[in-house]
Amino acid sequence: MRFRSFIGVYADEQAHGNDFLVDITITSEKITSTHDQLEDTLDYVRVYRIAEGVMAERYLLLETAVQEIIKRIRELNFDINVVRVRVAKLNPPVGGDMHSVSVEMEG
Repeated sequence: MRFRSFIGVYADEQAHGNDFLVDITITSEKITSTHDQLEDTLDYVRVYRIAEGVMAERYLLLETAVQEIIKRIRELNFDINVVRVRVAKLNPPVGGDMHSVSVEMEG
């Protein structure tokens, strides 16, 4: 998923934002396609909306956004074993040529 977000400790990042990539991996025993019905599995549109909502908020740290995405996915009350979230800031303002910086956590 790609979002324009306002995450960063520098005033320019808070004022102008940056581009971010969000990757989410969910492991669950209940994810199945036995009956080929959406109610048999986790609706990835809901997962996308969670990421979209979190990335629309302002944070200083990537870690905070990652933890918030994990927390909100867990609140879906779906039988989830592991949620792994990686948020990458593209072209971070580090004073040099760097493609991205990212934080990945699981919960």
